Amino acid sequence: MNFPRVILSLLVLFTAAFAGSNQDFKFSFPNYSYHKFDNGFELILVENRTNPLIASVVVVRTGLRNETPENNGVSHMLEHMTFNGTDRRTQKQLYDELDFHGIYLNAQTSEDYTTFMALNHKEQISPTLDILSDMLFHSTFSPAKFEKEKGIIVEEIRKDSENPDYKEESELRKAFYLKPPYALPVLGTVETVRNMSREQVLSYYRE
Repeated sequence: MNFPRVILSLLVLFTAAFAGSNQDFKFSFPNYSYHKFDNGFELILVENRTNPLIASVVVVRTGLRNETPENNGVSHMLEHMTFNGTDRRTQKQLYDELDFHGIYLNAQTSEDYTTFMALNHKEQISPTLDILSDMLFHSTFSPAKFEKEKGIIVEEIRKDSENPDYKEESELRKAFYLKPPYALPVLGTVETVRNMSREQVLSYYRE
């Protein structure tokens, strides 16, 4: 994964202030600092001292827009695989370490970005960033774990396909965008996920 595709924001999430009615809406954006490094890595810092928590958000510039009908769902698969162990940590060690340090970690794939979100006490920022970095740059993509995740994602797709809201969104997406990549489903299809190879995901990861 190339650095220019990654933005790391260490922040306590900014807040919007609602005063009175909807007509009296006020938005307050906090002071922030922006840094861009020589390797393309971008850092946004937002400080909020109202509590001792730090939210770390890693935004990777890849998602549905980078896919084709043939590899549809590869971004979502890549997101799943980063939680399955690294060169330094097995999957169990990864989750045990998150629990030990009290770190909440989640991820989401969308049309344009894949986002990794961590929430931790300020004293645990060092292990949090170490774990995030390890997952993003040193995931092993275990063949056994890969096949397991394919099954999990297929079930996720099937479950969503039974949801009327999901069906409506899918049809609206096709009608609005008309052609790939944005007309494709973010999760992929049962067929594309089943036919996806580990080598295909690794190649996408290394781009």
